[in-house]
Amino acid sequence: MVTISESCGDFPIRTTECNSSGRQQLPRTVFGSAASSSAAGVGPWDALLREGQSGVPPTLPLILGSDIAGIVDVIGAGVSAFSVGDEVYGLTNQHFTGGYAEYALATASSTARKPKSLSFIQAASAPVVAVKAWQMLFDYAHAVAGQKVLIHAGAGNVGAYAVQMARNAGLEALATA
Repeated sequence: MVTISESCGDFPIRTTECNSSGRQQLPRTVFGSAASSSAAGVGPWDALLREGQSGVPPTLPLILGSDIAGIVDVIGAGVSAFSVGDEVYGLTNQHFTGGYAEYALATASSTARKPKSLSFIQAASAPVVAVKAWQMLFDYAHAVAGQKVLIHAGAGNVGAYAVQMARNAGLEALATA
């Protein structure tokens, strides 16, 4: 796993061996596998966390990464939506941390089954930007079929998702580059 161990201008980043022997006691769903097909997405929030600019005070040592895709390895108590061996993708937690590790801990409510049409790498690139696009269109703007929506930065990560989601929802999408 990759950890940041000190809070200073240039964060020292180290690679550490992962001891996963105690992971059975974790209270939430654990995703991950030693398989090479598991993946973690990289986003600008990782740099903000690393530089101490995210607004979320990091607890050190810090493991970056929030977007994950992998295979369910352990199921926590009370989780019924997933089974060991399921291919999933999603977010690690509200602090956007813990994804750059051999085993990533995530709540079941922040994950979904990985579409078979996506590789693990493709799936790991989607969670934060796709959720942000959904929130902007439907949770905040309350867009409904038949409306026109203007999407700024439609060629960017979030914008590209928003354009596709808008079209799929019956919205007329207009976008700036």
